Amino acid sequence: MSPKNLTALNAVWLTAIIVIIIALTNLNGKINQLALDIKAVNEKKSTEINPNNGNFASEQTFEPATVSSPKDSAETELKITDSGFSPAKLEIDANKINVISITNSGKNSCSFEVKDLDIVIDLIAPGEIMDLVIGQEFSESKNYDFFCSCGAEDGDPQIFTGVLAVTK
Repeated sequence: MSPKNLTALNAVWLTAIIVIIIALTNLNGKINQLALDIKAVNEKKSTEINPNNGNFASEQTFEPATVSSPKDSAETELKITDSGFSPAKLEIDANKINVISITNSGKNSCSFEVKDLDIVIDLIAPGEIMDLVIGQEFSESKNYDFFCSCGAEDGDPQIFTGVLAVTK
């Protein structure tokens, strides 16, 4: 092979290597973006009910609220059992983003509602945990009744009630 042919062959190989490096760089960028997209989907765990429009949790899902410090949010747990709510009275801070983790520990699916705040969760299956994010600001301390309707084994639903105490 002549030196001229070797130079041309080396140029072809060099060009091929550059094309491969560019392709791998682009592929790496796409893989990183895909990984970020998957992470964003996996982090989408909270379902926020907008108290101003009463959407069902099954119809509208929002990103979890972003807070600047732990003082800005508060978490509370609520269990629905076969005999009612535990605790029957929840206290939340009027000036914080409140996350209420609702666990259905009972045998039947239940709905959850705070009528005065237009909050409705259509169904919470047995064993399911639903995070309710209340992000609105309250101008005063006030009690709101909440309730759930759980299907009973004999077909008659059971109604349980509780109180959401908003404190300023």
